[in-house]
Amino acid sequence: MKADATVSFASRGYDAGKKINGRRRHLLTDTLGLLLAVLVTPASTTDRDAARILLPAASRRLPRLSRIWVGGGYRGHLQEWAGQHLGLVVDVRRSSDASGFEVLPRRWVVE
Repeated sequence: MKADATVSFASRGYDAGKKINGRRRHLLTDTLGLLLAVLVTPASTTDRDAARILLPAASRRLPRLSRIWVGGGYRGHLQEWAGQHLGLVVDVRRSSDASGFEVLPRRWVVE
């Protein structure tokens, strides 16, 4: 989301992909779309880096949390890290051979 020029520089950043100067919201919901946790970061923070902040706090508060469905932006080292350090299964729902817009199962509950 865009941030006004009056917002402190420390709490906003530039998202080069969306060409927006502002903040990014990272949400964790249950399978019904009900909000479990929120993290607001500068827009320059990647999804994987924000998840490494959000997931440990959420797993402490939600001990039954075991599987997380995520988009393609979370692919890579986050999957291995969450399994080793938190005991979570991170299921990436975007296939690597997909091109363009694709409706992802379960992810659109949040939207």
